[in-house]
Amino acid sequence: MRIRSIVITCSLALTLALIASAIFMNTHIQQKLPTTTTGEKVTSSIMKKYATVVNYLELTVLVDNYSYNKTLVTAWGLSIYCVADNVTFLFDTGPDDYALCRNSELLGINLSSIDFVVLSHEHGDHVGGLNYVAKLRRGIKVYVPSSSRDLISYVSSLGLNPVPVHNTVTVAKGVFIVGEVYGPPYEIAVAINTSKGFVVVVGCSHAGVTTFLRKVSEEFGGRIYAVIGGFHLFSAPKDLVVDVAEEIVDMGARKIYPIHCSGDYIRHYLAVNYPAIYGDGGVGMRVVVEGSGGSEKEE
Repeated sequence: MRIRSIVITCSLALTLALIASAIFMNTHIQQKLPTTTTGEKVTSSIMKKYATVVNYLELTVLVDNYSYNKTLVTAWGLSIYCVADNVTFLFDTGPDDYALCRNSELLGINLSSIDFVVLSHEHGDHVGGLNYVAKLRRGIKVYVPSSSRDLISYVSSLGLNPVPVHNTVTVAKGVFIVGEVYGPPYEIAVAINTSKGFVVVVGCSHAGVTTFLRKVSEEFGGRIYAVIGGFHLFSAPKDLVVDVAEEIVDMGARKIYPIHCSGDYIRHYLAVNYPAIYGDGGVGMRVVVEGSGGSEKEE
């Protein structure tokens, strides 16, 4: 009788241990999944709810060191004005108030009406114009890498509302902030789901532009249509530049816009070897993707 009692006790203890282990593993796995701004985990079962398509996407390069529209000011840095259906936001702010203010005014873009700001990372050539935004939109939400504490403090000091991002979050219909990766520094990006696939907007890609593209592909399972921004290849060896360019093409990207810190060589290589895919780019360039058929144009 005593042996039977011991067996039952051991069996019960083992069952409880297995249940506890299962609960722990489920919690551990769920914590690693991307989250939405409402706190929901972006699992494959609810992905369809959030990965809706943006019908009209417009990207305008407000600040860049590459010239495209000769009437605009060039500056070492990056800022892109984004329109995704009825949502408008600013991706990075360039190095200072002057370039952001002058170029937005010359292009007739009213930054006082934007819904939020995304700062890809903490470097000055991407956050220097935030003071100008603060004058126009005090208290606006500013999405930043959650591990960049100095940047979070800086955003707060300007009277703005920092929103730390660790895992991938959805911020509007079909618009996602890609969770932080480490370069250094920590960096986030934006992915916008269009009828042609995801358009990915990157700041400097210190961890590698393909790192962000793979992250988008893995988390959403959708195709990469286009990528625009800094690829951080301006001082990279030519063989590495070629490898990166080929990998982006192999991932199915139909448009590549290497601006800011991407360097001249990747622009040359793509223009020569993939003229239909190479999108050029610089301050003042406007890219539009729209409609169920996914028409696209550059201006």
